Amino acid sequence: MESNNPYQGPSADVLVTQAGSGTVGQAQKRPVGNGGAWWAQAWQIVSQNKLMWALATFVFLLIFMAIGLITAFIPFIGTFIPTLFAPVFVVGLYFIAHRVREQNTFSFGDLFVGFSNQTGPLFMAGLAQIVAMLVFFVLIGILGALFFGSELMMMFSSFADPYAAPMMNPAFGIAKMILFGLVSLLLIIPYMAAIWFQVPLVFFGQRNAFAAMVESFTAVFRNFLAMLWYGIIGFLIFLVLGIAAAIIVGVITGVLGQGVISGILMFVFGVVMLLVMLVLMALYSATIYCSFRDIFELGEAAPRQPASV
Repeated sequence: MESNNPYQGPSADVLVTQAGSGTVGQAQKRPVGNGGAWWAQAWQIVSQNKLMWALATFVFLLIFMAIGLITAFIPFIGTFIPTLFAPVFVVGLYFIAHRVREQNTFSFGDLFVGFSNQTGPLFMAGLAQIVAMLVFFVLIGILGALFFGSELMMMFSSFADPYAAPMMNPAFGIAKMILFGLVSLLLIIPYMAAIWFQVPLVFFGQRNAFAAMVESFTAVFRNFLAMLWYGIIGFLIFLVLGIAAAIIVGVITGVLGQGVISGILMFVFGVVMLLVMLVLMALYSATIYCSFRDIFELGEAAPRQPASV
């Protein structure tokens, strides 16, 4: 029972770490249909506070844009700094979803929970992602050299002697580019699988950053069909939204032309679409939380418990 004593000291919710508590289990294989259930569960979480979710997502994007602009002028390492900070911020969206799911409470301050809880491990998660990214780039570089090494040699030869360099078969070159793209896609999938559940595993499950990537990879491929169905639904949602937006824009410009009224309507439509996209991004982050909760059997007891400080 809460006390209403106006003279009591200030209190705040504190995230109680429960390493080894068993609230996050091992990855379980789920039915294909669960891929759709994750979207439905996420909508139940987001639909209760759509405007607050949109605002939280907007602030999240602004922060990342600011970090990207500031670090863009730092040679080489500036490219990776946003990735280093990403887990610390994105975990806030997951934790907001967790609080809404567990306590039916939306707290905007939870967006910054990564700066007060598990901060070190979350930065390590970002560092692990940078390492994985560098490995991916090296593999892509090696792959590019294997696929297009001869073409590069031909190009350099043409600089020295334009008449001595043989002509490249255009059809063969296009085929190699398509094959290179497909093989690169095969390398992107394991990378995405490794980071998909890494952050919630580190935050909720107290996992080591690198071990969490291995565990995430295993979980995604163990539930490949459910994840595939989940991805198809997400693609269809954005496809339908894109088609509807194109039709609305076409109707506005086709019926009203380029007049003032058309401009006002396009501005209003743009604002509405921005809100819709922010809500969809929030929904997307909530689906990751819901799929993590389902696959890893996140316990009903919330890791956040009230405590006086």
